[in-house]
Amino acid sequence: MDRSNEQQDSSVLPLLYLSGAKSWEMPQLPSLNKLPARATLIPYPSATEALMMGRDNSPWFINLSGQWEFKTKPRPDDVTFAELSAGDWSSIAVPGNWTMQGFGKPHYTNVQMPFPNVPPDVPDENPTGIYRRTFSLPEDWRGRRVVLHFGGCEGALYVYVNGQPVGLSKDARTPAEFDVTSLVRYGESNDLVAAVVQWSDASFVEDQDHWWQAGLQREVYLYTTGVPHIQDVFAHGDLADGLRNGILRVTCKIGFAGESHEGYTVEAQLFDANQRPVFKQPLTAVCGEPKGPWASRFSRAPRSGSRSRSARPSLGRRKRPISTRWS
Repeated sequence: MDRSNEQQDSSVLPLLYLSGAKSWEMPQLPSLNKLPARATLIPYPSATEALMMGRDNSPWFINLSGQWEFKTKPRPDDVTFAELSAGDWSSIAVPGNWTMQGFGKPHYTNVQMPFPNVPPDVPDENPTGIYRRTFSLPEDWRGRRVVLHFGGCEGALYVYVNGQPVGLSKDARTPAEFDVTSLVRYGESNDLVAAVVQWSDASFVEDQDHWWQAGLQREVYLYTTGVPHIQDVFAHGDLADGLRNGILRVTCKIGFAGESHEGYTVEAQLFDANQRPVFKQPLTAVCGEPKGPWASRFSRAPRSGSRSRSARPSLGRRKRPISTRWS
């Protein structure tokens, strides 16, 4: 091995340090390359499949929960390329905190912090977990948008795909999603690494009479969408006509600002507990123009006496809908 390779192997993984500073002690940087927060939506090839299938049966969803390779290091500076090549890996369940699986232990505090440091500094001895697994993508995902979803991470999360940095997130209680379209490979295995730093500047914000844990405590999965796609949905049920009848207002965000949505329409249907459509015809709206408003809004009053359970918005062009579902 030449000297340049030796230097790379001993270097800390990207993102942990930015411009020579510890990124886990940067309160001005709560995340990097993380997609905007949204409602939980799983895509399906058709409206019928969205209504009838569970998410694990969607061909556009891959669950990455299960057994991962895992190791802990005393501090983030020990998370190097050489550590990824070393063979001392254990097995751990995801979702699940490592502090509940024999690696370290949980720590309860009431109003005081578990260390004496002043914000945003945290202890140098800072347990850091390294998670690793592989995944493969079906060929029919090629040419589509691929998103990696972490449901929640107790600690500062750093993500890498095929040796390349993806992004980071410090919010332990909300999902973190990353667009990995340009980093994944087809016809071969993909390598996924997640480094979790237990203490960060976010620890000072999240301290409130609780047990301190660490790890990937919520599910991890991949999904794929077309372009454009249904990015977010907000449904608001309200009352009208002297509080006697209901009205449903739906706002859909289609793709991202600057994308072309010309020729696309959005449809939404509400279903009752027996999976029967509430509206005779779906709610319909035309998508915004490029660089224009990117939210489609529509509303309608359900039939009197209807009790509804789930809704299914779909995005289509020339009668080729892309559907998603939320309940």
